Amino acid sequence: MPPPTPTTTVLRYALLTVLTVAAALVGYESLDADLQVALIWPLYGASVLWLVSGTERTRPWDALALTAVASSTLALDEATWQRVTVGTVQAVLGAIVFLLVAGRLTRRRSRIDEPLTLRHVVVLSVATVLAATLLALVRMTGMGLLPPLPADVGALLVVRNTSGILVGALPGLLVLHRIRSRRSSGFAGTSGRVMTETLLLAGGATAMALVVFTGGPMPLSFALVLVVVVAAFRVPPIGAVAVATVVGLIAVLATLDDQGTFVLDGRPFASAAIAQGFLITVMVAALAISVGVQERVRAVARAETAERLAEGRAELVERVISNISDGISVITADGRYVVRNQASYDLSGPGGFRDPALDDPGQPRILDLAGTPVRPEDMPWRRVLAGEDPVRETLRARWPDGTERVLGVVAHSTDIGLPEPAVTTSLHDITQQTEERDQLVSFAGVVAHDLKNPLTVIRGWSESLQEELAGDAPDVAALRAMVARVVSASDSMRGFIDDLLGMTIARDRQLELEVLDLSAMAEEVAELRRTGETRPRIAVQPGMCVTADRFLVRQLVDNLVGNAVKYVAPGVRPAVSIRGTESDGLLEVAVADNGIGIPPDQRERVFQPLVRTDGATTYAGTGLGLDICRRVVERHGGRIWVDPRAVEGTTFRFTLPAAPRGR
Repeated sequence: MPPPTPTTTVLRYALLTVLTVAAALVGYESLDADLQVALIWPLYGASVLWLVSGTERTRPWDALALTAVASSTLALDEATWQRVTVGTVQAVLGAIVFLLVAGRLTRRRSRIDEPLTLRHVVVLSVATVLAATLLALVRMTGMGLLPPLPADVGALLVVRNTSGILVGALPGLLVLHRIRSRRSSGFAGTSGRVMTETLLLAGGATAMALVVFTGGPMPLSFALVLVVVVAAFRVPPIGAVAVATVVGLIAVLATLDDQGTFVLDGRPFASAAIAQGFLITVMVAALAISVGVQERVRAVARAETAERLAEGRAELVERVISNISDGISVITADGRYVVRNQASYDLSGPGGFRDPALDDPGQPRILDLAGTPVRPEDMPWRRVLAGEDPVRETLRARWPDGTERVLGVVAHSTDIGLPEPAVTTSLHDITQQTEERDQLVSFAGVVAHDLKNPLTVIRGWSESLQEELAGDAPDVAALRAMVARVVSASDSMRGFIDDLLGMTIARDRQLELEVLDLSAMAEEVAELRRTGETRPRIAVQPGMCVTADRFLVRQLVDNLVGNAVKYVAPGVRPAVSIRGTESDGLLEVAVADNGIGIPPDQRERVFQPLVRTDGATTYAGTGLGLDICRRVVERHGGRIWVDPRAVEGTTFRFTLPAAPRGR
């Protein structure tokens, strides 16, 4: 809450001063001449407002201002200094006790901006009664300044003080709460409707109270409680308390005027106490009922909000489960599916793990990794129900058409509010990961083998060199031959390592796309190859342009041209042509040669790592070049293949994004 401004502070002090003076004057009008005690004393309620309406910072100044205003007001009736002193002490002491008790019970000394609850009503009642009782004791003793009062007056003083605090403070407290509260304290509907209904109820209650208390000694006063109850159910606490206050004040004023059913002959103080007891009853009842109704309305609203949130979350969870690629199912102990998404059907068939032997063409057999069918009692969900929780396992699902999927299975017990136990099973298709892992293991084995071969050669010839050099007359020609073999093996190993690095670059390098003159790049590569021992003929179509990564495309062209020049029959002069055609934003490039060709059954496998065709084993190479070409093309969104229509040699075709026209 922001600190009060000087203007609001002055305005508050002015309003409280007017209220305090008015409360004191009303109280003086009810002074009992015999007891020298006012029959009603709303000044105590005004005193409470002085301290409650302030803040922790302003409270000391509020207490000083209350002391000054209360003492000055009490002196208006030409009271003795003793009466002014006792009255001022009572006013300030009552406000302090009320504030301390209320703060102690709520553990918040200045928080009146939260929604009202029945607990606040209890705290208000307890603080009011304790403050009223203490004030009665102070007045009974007189503090040594006034004559003490008879003991039978004590209970009447407690009732009078309680009534004074409620009448003088409760409406103001509710107004403060309404101002400070960030939440609406009204019911459904507009504030105009609430105000209209409050005025109608107050008007009706006033008319009825006037009839009851001024129309003769008819015992109908407690029927007014019904009007207050109706108001409490219909309007917010501030309106309900206003209606109750009007009814109660009419009862008190009528009683002071010796009218109504609360009048006792010759006992004005007791009559006033009874009327004020009625006032206390209707005010507290109106506040408690209205607050209880509002508390129930808030609880219902929270429940409806929670229900909507739960429904929304349930719908969201259902959508998520329905659309995720993992199979999710919940099976009860009696074998019922209570939750199952489409992915579970797709991965484990109609019967799933509940009925893997279902006679259905769409039902796969559930096997372990060794290929043995899993028995029904060994299914993951059955094992969880048997006490093994959770279960994590890898299984195979083999369909009647021979296709097979590898499934990662996780099953665990779950509580979804059903009377019987239930098990949640999730299926994750790890077929691709398993194949990639197997390929990686195979790849690592081949790499180790291909690296070991040249190392073995190097070690063998190094030992031969060692032996030859240990002799008395080493043969220089033999030494040179041995060194040449070591160098050749080293070059072979270095070439293999370079291809491994090239494959990694083709996979991981960040693409830097630009418009490339593919014809110029291919001509540069061709020029380097034309100077080779076989003097190949290489023809490049001019005008081919693509949008691609310069480094990777250079590697692609170099590998394809290098293969075309290398894999030719002995004695044949290599002839290579590089041509392209553009269609639908793609440039399709054909690299044709007159080489040894690729067997039809191996035209797809050649793009896998470390794969060499039957006819290529007599040529130097690592089996990684075409895999690098495939990775480069696919990273640019294209594809590469062997043209099956080639009659002679091999024709590789690949697509790359064509450069925009006009560039």
